[in-house]
Amino acid sequence: MIITDAEKLLQLIPPPHRANLLSIAEKMTAAGFECFLVGGSVRDLVRNKIPDEYDLATSATPQDVKKIFNRVIETGIEHGTVTVRWKGESYEVTTYRIDKDYEDGRRPVAVEFGVSLSEDLRRRDFTMNALALDLLKLQVVDEHNGISDIAAKTIRTIGNPLQRFSEDGLRPVRAIRFMSSLGFQIEKETYAAIYQTRDVTAKVSVERFHDEINKIFRSAKAATGLAHLLGNKMFELFIQEPFDPPDTPEDLYKIDHVQSGILGVKIAYFFHLILKHQPDKIKESERILKKLKYSRQNIKDTLLFLQLIGQVEQLAGMSDYQIRKNLLSKMQVFSEKDEKSYAELKQAFYSLLQAIQPPSSGSREKMERADAASSALSLSALALNGNTIMENFPAMAKPLLGEYLGECLDFVFAYPEKNTREELLFFLANRDIVS
Repeated sequence: MIITDAEKLLQLIPPPHRANLLSIAEKMTAAGFECFLVGGSVRDLVRNKIPDEYDLATSATPQDVKKIFNRVIETGIEHGTVTVRWKGESYEVTTYRIDKDYEDGRRPVAVEFGVSLSEDLRRRDFTMNALALDLLKLQVVDEHNGISDIAAKTIRTIGNPLQRFSEDGLRPVRAIRFMSSLGFQIEKETYAAIYQTRDVTAKVSVERFHDEINKIFRSAKAATGLAHLLGNKMFELFIQEPFDPPDTPEDLYKIDHVQSGILGVKIAYFFHLILKHQPDKIKESERILKKLKYSRQNIKDTLLFLQLIGQVEQLAGMSDYQIRKNLLSKMQVFSEKDEKSYAELKQAFYSLLQAIQPPSSGSREKMERADAASSALSLSALALNGNTIMENFPAMAKPLLGEYLGECLDFVFAYPEKNTREELLFFLANRDIVS
């Protein structure tokens, strides 16, 4: 549903943002300046979607804005951007500007202020992002047919795509990301320019590329974005080596069925596909993730799920003992060292399982039965600890204590009903561990 009526667009903004934005616009106008809601927030409103954030453009300079409002943060003042804090919320306010002379394919050498709204909108990347909404006069400014392109679900640069992508090498990646997040298609000439300007994209920092691919992984149609990143050989620009495509396109599109708040789950499935023929998938994934500047936590999460995926093909033939030892225990131990709960990790893995195996395989049900019968999946859940063992076997060699606790846990994987103090002590006594 496309909304073009300014009054309806305003009413779509939820409180308290609507009242806050109106108050900011009123204060700016009373001081003699223009103030418009701009960019992605207007695009989302036109699409009948609630924006995640609200950005304002103004004829006022950052110094003017600081005089009008009491709480202003200089978030990007060299580019004319400040953040206005208003009733507990933050709103970016940017002075109308023209970006001058891109030389490194990443950022303008200089910006020129004191221009009009029209000139400010013309510098933006895509027609759908070059919209402005006058909150007080209730007028929509659309000088580049952005609403028509939104209605047609089309991503199109403002002006010549080769020129616009040569100005900022991140724009081609953003175009692909918008395919994933919005479900739009890229206009033919705009799409052709993505590959033609790869040398400019190569100048983008790894950190900026990292941020965009994370947004793709989190989007509803991650497979679309990843497929086009692979097809345009974007990853090679940042890891300096080729990525193998998945064996079949259908395999990649199964990633959209993976639902989890843990970013590493989708990353693990993606790496499982593109590194399928690598002899050491875990080591190779860790190396690439470090190159792409992933955090230690994201890397830990990804490697855990890659290890679990490695067990899935054998799941049909696994006994309950093997499921506890090779799958459930790994998640339990990980959760004890991490902020994620065991239940959260299990649900994430079940989502992965759905992508890798058909529901008819019965693998999830098999795992749930093994889990329900479990009594201990980590050392902390055993009915005894090291002190109990030492009290009952004082002659035991202490350096071997950890090994014997591990044997107890392995015993309980096989016989969960025997996780009692008496049964475990009997087990140890009959393992001849006393010197």
